[in-house]
Amino acid sequence: MINDVELMGFGWSDTVKSYLLRLTKGLPYLRKYATRTRIILNLNTQYMALIVKGHKPINKISGSGDFIKWNKDSYEMASIISEKMGLPKVFVLYYFLAIYNLAIKGKIPLSKWNPKAEIEAKKLKTKLSSEKNVFEKIADNLKEGVEQTTKKIVIPVVVVGAIGLLLYIKDKK
Repeated sequence: MINDVELMGFGWSDTVKSYLLRLTKGLPYLRKYATRTRIILNLNTQYMALIVKGHKPINKISGSGDFIKWNKDSYEMASIISEKMGLPKVFVLYYFLAIYNLAIKGKIPLSKWNPKAEIEAKKLKTKLSSEKNVFEKIADNLKEGVEQTTKKIVIPVVVVGAIGLLLYIKDKK
């Protein structure tokens, strides 16, 4: 489930839009929705929000290519999104088809349907969890660096400041 949320950047909305335009060719009733980038971005947001809330990601029962039969949870999710956004349920199912097929081809980063991306995501997760995080590294560097900084920078700055202060006081008298 977490792997499906890794896309929150939504940099792939143009890819989905292009695919939807191809799918809805000859269907002017649905094509008018596919031409609007804002609708695609909102679909992405709604889909990810439902995944985060605990809905299962879309999944097919049978079929391939442009003809897929979805499971019950996918139809339920399509109904929720359709109702929230005021879009035809058929268009939301076309959106599901687009993200499903694009993920399988590796064109968008939905690792659930792309086995290679799933393996890479797991490797990256284990690597990141085993390494120190950025804040721990910065803290370690600061601990080591404070002593060196004190010796190399702070002492000369204090000396120059003290000399400057003495010269200033001497000029005022």
